[in-house]
Amino acid sequence: MDFRQARDALLDTAAYRVVNLRPLSIAVGELATIRAGAYRTYRAVLGADGTDLPDSLTEVIAAVTAFADPLVQVVPGHTWNPTTRDWT
Repeated sequence: MDFRQARDALLDTAAYRVVNLRPLSIAVGELATIRAGAYRTYRAVLGADGTDLPDSLTEVIAAVTAFADPLVQVVPGHTWNPTTRDWT
């Protein structure tokens, strides 16, 4: 995924919805702590289908913010690498 295209799409969506952007890592606050039990329950209910999910909600949020935060903060990048989970 191209950084500029992803950033432009995010900015267009925010403008359309009249939303001020801020880093997701800040916006989620204590979500990982507050919803940790619900995430564990969700994984357990999935049974075998949940075994490939990260062990904790903290890991999920870290992965998502690694993708999303640079788009808001205008950190230059070229392409999203899903294997290494970073903008390269």
